[in-house]
Amino acid sequence: MKKKLSLLALCLSSLFAATDSFAQIDEYHSIIEWQFSNGILIIFPGDGITGIMPPYKTQEYLEATGKLLPDWHEYTDEIMEIVIRDGVLNVGNSSFSTCKNLRKVTIPESCLSIGDYAFASCESLTEIRIPDKVTAIGSFAFQGCAQLRSVKLPRKLEYIGEQAFYSCYRSLTYIEIPPLVKHIGRYAFSMCTSLEKVNLLTLVPVTIDETVFHQSPIKNATLIVLNGMEGYYRTAVGWKDFKWIGEEFELDNDEIITYRGSQSDIVVHRKINETDIRTIGARAFQNNTDIVSIAISDGIKSIGAEAFKACDRLETFLFYYGDAYPDETALRSGAASEELTVGERAWEDCVSLKSVVFPHTVARIGDRALKGCTALETISVHREIPLTISDNVFEGLNNKPAIRLLVPQGSGERYANAPVWKDFNIQESDFTGIKAPAYHVCHLSVDGGLLQIDGETAETIRIYSLLGTLLQELDKPAGKAVFSIENIWDKVLIVKSNNGWVEKTVLKKRR
Repeated sequence: MKKKLSLLALCLSSLFAATDSFAQIDEYHSIIEWQFSNGILIIFPGDGITGIMPPYKTQEYLEATGKLLPDWHEYTDEIMEIVIRDGVLNVGNSSFSTCKNLRKVTIPESCLSIGDYAFASCESLTEIRIPDKVTAIGSFAFQGCAQLRSVKLPRKLEYIGEQAFYSCYRSLTYIEIPPLVKHIGRYAFSMCTSLEKVNLLTLVPVTIDETVFHQSPIKNATLIVLNGMEGYYRTAVGWKDFKWIGEEFELDNDEIITYRGSQSDIVVHRKINETDIRTIGARAFQNNTDIVSIAISDGIKSIGAEAFKACDRLETFLFYYGDAYPDETALRSGAASEELTVGERAWEDCVSLKSVVFPHTVARIGDRALKGCTALETISVHREIPLTISDNVFEGLNNKPAIRLLVPQGSGERYANAPVWKDFNIQESDFTGIKAPAYHVCHLSVDGGLLQIDGETAETIRIYSLLGTLLQELDKPAGKAVFSIENIWDKVLIVKSNNGWVEKTVLKKRR
């Protein structure tokens, strides 16, 4: 019993060293258990609820257990797949290092950190999904994973240890660094000799030294940064040597010409780097394979031909209102001071698109705009008067009676008698109940989430439940800010600022 308690204390200290997110961990948490069969190693909580992996191959572990290696070490060369069950809170130091035939890893949403050398020298590992709750990746964690193809790091990640991805040299071509990262250790991406592109999403500049990309071919690689950050990175140590540094949106006056980023959830604001955006250009997002959802400011007045064509992972497309809302009369009548036009084949072959929202200002939807969008479940049209469209707009959709068409209250009969629209399952809806955010956009991950707020001034933000219970209070500085929201599961929230604005917001849970 004494040895077990000392081992548990070691596990806890190891976990605390990586993250402070679980202060409630105490002596009642168990260490992990495991089983191996047919090339698959399964790790699960010792008590069936929560489990902590110890820091293997350390002096502390030796003193606590009398051994250095994990119990499954004898199967190292036979392990082809690792499944870590939900409830395990970390991947311990050196847990799976030198598993040379390991090809697939499943890490649960409960995981908070990945320890030093956790997957070092797993030379057959080609891909790994790291859950969004992970805040720290230890030193040498993926060192020598030569077949690793791309790295999309978790949204809550703050710390990347030294040499974390050192010598991922054969296949690693792309790295995405998420918004909250504050530290990237020395040689973290050194000797990644196939590297072609880094997408840097941090709102605050990340200071690194010249070793981070040492002997990686950044003089031939691309660095994509948020709009407004390009000037800093062109002169910053460790970043300035990339062959090409550009912002995620390429602009030509008020038009988005090209989207260069790789984010899954995109917001196109009314302003980008102080430029009023009015147009999404032809083919600006065409063939993007990363985007899952897009929210567009109502300041956009033109969507060009094939703008989102063949974005095969896109599921949701909507407009949100910017600094000013139309009044209810304008919303219900479809009156608008400026009209929105949508070009031909705008979403053609977006085969995963489930929901699309057209604002009350829509005046034209081009031919074959939604051709081949066979996954469509809901179309929302905020116009009271049905728009005249070609019968080829929805070409290839053979299940129209099963697709919901949401229209303003009182306009159902008009749509039921309108060509093309009448073929859908028409339902009236009160679109004024929940308005999309004016100054902020929220994204909720599986365990907690990120709240992004854009605003010129510093302010205090209070988040309430729909019943008025205060859930969280935040101090936002001037400009853009991203906050981590913990333990908020309400789907509808009231977000209130001391500057006077109040918004009701629907939070989207990630898969």
